[in-house]
Amino acid sequence: MLKVNFTVVFDKAKLSAVSGIVIRNHEGMLMVAATFPSSFISDHCVAEAKACEQAIDLAYELNFRRVIFEGDSPTVLRKLCSPAKDMSLISMIIKSVKTKTESFDKVTFQHRPRNCNKVANLIAQLGRSSFDTNIWMEEAPPPIDELIKKDRWWTAPPI
Repeated sequence: MLKVNFTVVFDKAKLSAVSGIVIRNHEGMLMVAATFPSSFISDHCVAEAKACEQAIDLAYELNFRRVIFEGDSPTVLRKLCSPAKDMSLISMIIKSVKTKTESFDKVTFQHRPRNCNKVANLIAQLGRSSFDTNIWMEEAPPPIDELIKKDRWWTAPPI
């Protein structure tokens, strides 16, 4: 199983957001890091739901089919785990994500507090400096790489 962490940096004044996504293997090693900018986003919850959808899309495009998705939006993750029909502002994104996950072999959604999602948050912060999509495979810019190494030490100490 791979772990995909996602979060978003939202700018209400500019109606924009940048999603930060990090994908790691079972040893905590970086496989992929990415930023995805979005425009015309009017609400933080919409931005978080969009970040989740972008994480799903990235994992699918890379042919990862057994995945744990972790985000720091309790609202989005609660809706994704609920069998009830969603009628909120983000209902179309929630429905889209649920449909897309049917193409995976195994998917789990878990909430993680923002302080446990530091790598994805740093990636999203760095993405604000460029309004381009950025994808790094197995390597990331130095500040991200250093944080991944520290985070990996806590989650999977080197042998």
